[in-house]
Amino acid sequence: MHKALKGYLSGFGLNGIVASARRLIFVAALAILLPVAAGAYTVVLRSGRRVEVPMNFTVTKLTLTYETAPGINITLLMSSVDIQATERINNEPAGALLGRAAQQAIIKTKVATARQPRRELTKQDIEAARQARQRSEQEYERRRVELGLPSLEETRLRTEEETKRLSEAARQSGVEEAQAEAYWRTRSTGLRTEIAALDAQVNYVRVRLAEIPEYTGFGNYGFISGVAPAFHSRQPRVRFPIVTGNPGFMRGNSPGIQGAGFLAFGGATQAQIQLNAGLTSRGFGRRGGMRQGIIPPAGIYLNTPYPNYDYTGERTNLIYRLHELEAARVGLQARWRLLEEEARRAGALPGWLRP
Repeated sequence: MHKALKGYLSGFGLNGIVASARRLIFVAALAILLPVAAGAYTVVLRSGRRVEVPMNFTVTKLTLTYETAPGINITLLMSSVDIQATERINNEPAGALLGRAAQQAIIKTKVATARQPRRELTKQDIEAARQARQRSEQEYERRRVELGLPSLEETRLRTEEETKRLSEAARQSGVEEAQAEAYWRTRSTGLRTEIAALDAQVNYVRVRLAEIPEYTGFGNYGFISGVAPAFHSRQPRVRFPIVTGNPGFMRGNSPGIQGAGFLAFGGATQAQIQLNAGLTSRGFGRRGGMRQGIIPPAGIYLNTPYPNYDYTGERTNLIYRLHELEAARVGLQARWRLLEEEARRAGALPGWLRP
């Protein structure tokens, strides 16, 4: 029985110590956390995240700044803070968070005013400043004499003369620069005008060459002789001369032998002859009769060259003129390059050669 009681007491003592230790730890943690919780301010962001900041944070209309460690500050933009949710979670009335900014501004103003009191100048202060200035001038005069420096009046006169001399030099430099700019602009404008006029002449000659036909000065004109009609019928309906073909030939309107057609030269229709094209009167006045036409016998077609307007000479002259103008254009381009090089060596600005 003694052993059992001893074991019971020993077990009770161990459990009591453990329980007491747990209670002490809980009380200590509570004592530490309560001040922290009481001195913290919860900031709710628009993203839903919550940030615990100390109560001594600073608020302005744009930012909220708090200190996480000595010398380490974190700034939050007020645009990212949910102001209404922050005020609700901290049991504050509406506008309390932004009201801190106005209160802190007033406090800072009061502190600055207290730290910088207004000081009125007295006659004694003014007299002391005057005496200090006189002593400084006397000391300067003594040092000037020792070092051989000019006096204040001499220094002032020298400064005025130097200012006038620099102003005159700047004015003269501006005049010379304006004259140089006018010189280079005049030269570049004249040369640019020559180039533009020459380009206009080159374009005109090229357009004129494109307008002149490229065929030779002699066109082939053909005529037909000795054509006998296979069938002679009544007169054709057309009773006036018609010019066909290019250059073509005429067919008569006499009741005798009729010939109409054109000659085509060049391309797929080179040296083709079409006769009585388009005569549609029926033969013998009967329905279904044979159409009027001619059957040309072999060996009666003549193809004789007749002189046409000759463009060869004009085309040759234009080509020769174009070559002359192009050569002159090359010369003007060389002169422009030399002008640019000369202007660069003379120190002219690049803009002086532009229009």
